[in-house]
Amino acid sequence: MHWTLLTLDTSSSLWRAVCINNINFQRKSVIGFVELTIFPTVVNLNRIKLNSKQCRIYRVRVNDLEAPFIYNDPTLEVCHHESKQRNLNYFSSAYTAAVSAVDPDAGHGELVIKVPSELWKQGDGEKFKEQKHMM
Repeated sequence: MHWTLLTLDTSSSLWRAVCINNINFQRKSVIGFVELTIFPTVVNLNRIKLNSKQCRIYRVRVNDLEAPFIYNDPTLEVCHHESKQRNLNYFSSAYTAAVSAVDPDAGHGELVIKVPSELWKQGDGEKFKEQKHMM
């Protein structure tokens, strides 16, 4: 059994489907995938940046091609660099800096996908269909 949620974001060029395959209450995890259809507004789109907090991503495909990706969620380890500071003010400023590092309004994201060059070199405004398998 699986559940699917389909949404269309009218403020951007994005169609998304979320499919949940399994919910594990003991491990507090959800297993499934997200399918995005992106209509590029620029020619030669070679990178896609998405927000995706608290995920374990196994595979990314763009138009049925495996795509290299980098996943970095700086909020998972907010104070890992400095262990001597243990107060709320330090944590608050470190958390704010971590959230700013992946601010979508500044063009950042936790997930950076490199669009295979076979696709972005076409430059014909085709839509990209991306699948992200995650837990």
